[in-house]
Amino acid sequence: MAAMNFSKGLFYWAPSLVCACFWCFALAVFTDLLAPFGITFFTAGLLVVIPALLMPFSRGLLCVFLSGCIVDASLPIPFELTHSLSFWAAERHVSLFGDIPADVPAFFGFVAGWMIFAYLVLRLLRSRISAVHPLQWIVSAEIVNAIIFVFWATAMGWTRFDEPAYWGGLLLNLFFSALVIFIFGWWFFDLQLAAYRLCGIDIIREREGEGE
Repeated sequence: MAAMNFSKGLFYWAPSLVCACFWCFALAVFTDLLAPFGITFFTAGLLVVIPALLMPFSRGLLCVFLSGCIVDASLPIPFELTHSLSFWAAERHVSLFGDIPADVPAFFGFVAGWMIFAYLVLRLLRSRISAVHPLQWIVSAEIVNAIIFVFWATAMGWTRFDEPAYWGGLLLNLFFSALVIFIFGWWFFDLQLAAYRLCGIDIIREREGEGE
């Protein structure tokens, strides 16, 4: 009964958000270590897969939205600019791909918005994606992440498309981000599933129980 109450309750999003926070924190640590090389890990697509494929629609949507806010908050914004950020607006410059200045979207939640869009697309395709084969989850995460990354980089650097350094940084960060998802994505999926099992919810079994 306790598991059923948690499954239907207000805090269903909590395990997913804890995993997202831990993941973004870990990536931030590694990004700081690799700062001299101008490498930034972007793995927003990884946070969309489990909610889209295994969770009920409304609860999965909430998990993706909250995770997206965490991703937006962890994007590389210089410390000296953070004091002027508001919830809906941001300064016009950010350190992207090392020391290359670029315009940023004029609102908070840009990545979260694209994560929600990716969530809706995966929901339409979830009957074609296995609920028990993580390799298909990894492939889905790679595709979704690459698409979100391109939109994010385009919005933030549209004034610098004629600079080879920008494209070099773009491809470098996309490659390393895809590599991180391929190597550690399996572990992150296990972490999410284990977090829900600790709360008494087997989201794979619930998905299979839907008869899909």
